Amino acid sequence: MKALMVYLSTEGNAYFFNARHFNEIRAFPKLGLQYLAAVLEREGVETEVWDQSMRAFGGVDLERALASGDYLLAGFYCSFTMDGVVTDTVRRLRAAGIETPVVVGGPGTTQAAPFLDAGVDFVVRGEGDRTIVDILEHLRGGRALSELRGVTTRQGGRDITHAPQPLIPDLDSIPFPQRTREEVLGSYDYHLLSVRLPYVTMISSRGCPYRCGFCTSGNFWENRLRTRSPGNVVQEIDLCERLYGARFVSFKDDVFGFERRWLDEFCDLMIARGSRVKWSTIMHTSSLRHLEIAEKMARAGCTSIVLGVQSSSGSVLAGVARAPFDEGELIRQVEHVKRQGILVKLQFIVGLPGDDLETHRRNLRLALAARPHYASFYPLLYLDGSDLWERASEEERRKGPDQASRSLWWKAHLRYYAEPRLWAQNLSYIARHNPGWVRALPRFGQYARNALSARLGS
Repeated sequence: MKALMVYLSTEGNAYFFNARHFNEIRAFPKLGLQYLAAVLEREGVETEVWDQSMRAFGGVDLERALASGDYLLAGFYCSFTMDGVVTDTVRRLRAAGIETPVVVGGPGTTQAAPFLDAGVDFVVRGEGDRTIVDILEHLRGGRALSELRGVTTRQGGRDITHAPQPLIPDLDSIPFPQRTREEVLGSYDYHLLSVRLPYVTMISSRGCPYRCGFCTSGNFWENRLRTRSPGNVVQEIDLCERLYGARFVSFKDDVFGFERRWLDEFCDLMIARGSRVKWSTIMHTSSLRHLEIAEKMARAGCTSIVLGVQSSSGSVLAGVARAPFDEGELIRQVEHVKRQGILVKLQFIVGLPGDDLETHRRNLRLALAARPHYASFYPLLYLDGSDLWERASEEERRKGPDQASRSLWWKAHLRYYAEPRLWAQNLSYIARHNPGWVRALPRFGQYARNALSARLGS
């Protein structure tokens, strides 16, 4: 018997201009499903990952596969904007007579009832690596339903929330994600001017020590940061380079290199191995207060850093449990990182509590003064499980970003990317550091045209 892990793409997404076209410049498999596949394979269960961001398939294909009787379970990943497509798909499978046990997990499963109503058997809460093995043992008859942890089930018409599943203390004990050569060679992220192919994604940690009001990571991971050992991460990089010829690693940690000793050791190992593998990451601005770390990261192969600024207003930041920062220090950090040949992206959120038009203008002025290679202005989403969600009204939760926020979001991007100095800076980076990126221009141009067309047509 086999297991099937499924990722369903969505037609729209509040974060992007037009998510239907985003795969033209970015496509890679979901690490969470690859981790679960590796865990199940270690238990002797052949596991397939069907990912609509990587391959085309539809509901009929799922029905046909599961009707074969070859699958012990089917697992669906669900993020915040995916609950509708996941529940609709499960309903169709049940209506077609598919009886395969269905598991759903991910950050979008805070409310279990809609999934159980659709016919899901197990709604996983939190980390799934241990829980999926427990479910497997239950389905094989080796564990009672009452003994399961970290799930919500429906029994006798009642929703039962089982005891929490403890977090795995040693992340090095988890097998590396199950990757295939086809997936690696089909992955790319041309949004990064520094990207090389073949391209893989990776995490060095799980969780985040911060409690930002707009984010669910702290609650999902119990406000804990657990890190893999630097050596374990480098072993995975070695494996990807050896098996697939990987030349670029995109780290997807919520916050990379939070502990300075960890970051120093990781960089030392990467420098010592002398690899051609480059990497990108997401960091907190506080990690760059000692500017010399950027020099070391560059020597270790880092080519891109994303910094979540969120707002230039101290009062707005305080309202979402973020510490204020010194704008002059941030500008110096960006300038220093750029001098090391590292791309910089600053991220802002439009529509945080206390935001007004002047705050938005300040955010844009800060971005223009710092002049990172990219700046993003995301509309606020009330994410189920975040502190802002708990404080929001039902109407605020339901309606999503208002038209004013969307308009500011759009105009901010137009103003920032219309800056001639930005284009000169970015074209200079490509010429000096990664001329091969120009092969992606047709894809990027098509995405830009589609995004503009979708905006003008809305």
